[in-house]
Amino acid sequence: MNIYITKYAWQKVCFYVTECATEISGFGKVREIPATRDSAYTDEGYLTEFIPPRLRDVALEIYDFCIVPQTTGYAHATMDAEVLAKFLMAEIRKGVKVEDYRVWWHSHAFMSAYFSTIDTGTIDDSSDFLYLVSLVMNHRLKYQARLDWYAPERDWTNVSLVVRQSGAETKMREAIRAEIAEKITPIKYYYGNTDLRETGRDIRPLLTSGQSRRDRRRERRLARRSQPRTPWHPQLRIV
Repeated sequence: MNIYITKYAWQKVCFYVTECATEISGFGKVREIPATRDSAYTDEGYLTEFIPPRLRDVALEIYDFCIVPQTTGYAHATMDAEVLAKFLMAEIRKGVKVEDYRVWWHSHAFMSAYFSTIDTGTIDDSSDFLYLVSLVMNHRLKYQARLDWYAPERDWTNVSLVVRQSGAETKMREAIRAEIAEKITPIKYYYGNTDLRETGRDIRPLLTSGQSRRDRRRERRLARRSQPRTPWHPQLRIV
């Protein structure tokens, strides 16, 4: 099962985790949006029938994260119940929808990203929620996520996070594609009278006069190095 996360929220939790030398813990906001195939189906394409009826009809999207004052170490992060109560009361006074705080996240700093027995105990004790999304990450941005629900029956399932771009980012991408199509003319290289782009063969410019193959290889290496690299995360999918 997939759970969406906004690009803003993903970047925010990554900064929380990587900028803190020790473990750190906090909460996040999740909202219910219209269901999609990616969210309502498993990777095999079959409906997860054990999901509660309410969650079958919606998709979940994490859209913000926050932290509260806490004491931390390299193997623990402790939040005081009184501090948490004050935080929620302050949010209520601001008119914030506190019912959206159904995400609990924490980091494992330099350790592996997994749910320990202490973590699962914390999740089991959170039965005041209809459902709870839990996330654990480490400094390498490896993560594990799960969705727990407590009614009508207690159960849980592993989930994957899918970064969902905003409408502004989608429009910007479409505008850039249109601008590239209008202003960029790719060079076609020919071998005889045959367009190598159509044949599927390797496309390489012919050597210019006085240029050795070694010089050509060096030129291609420099061209590759000058190209900007796109940030990549092995577990993350962007839609």
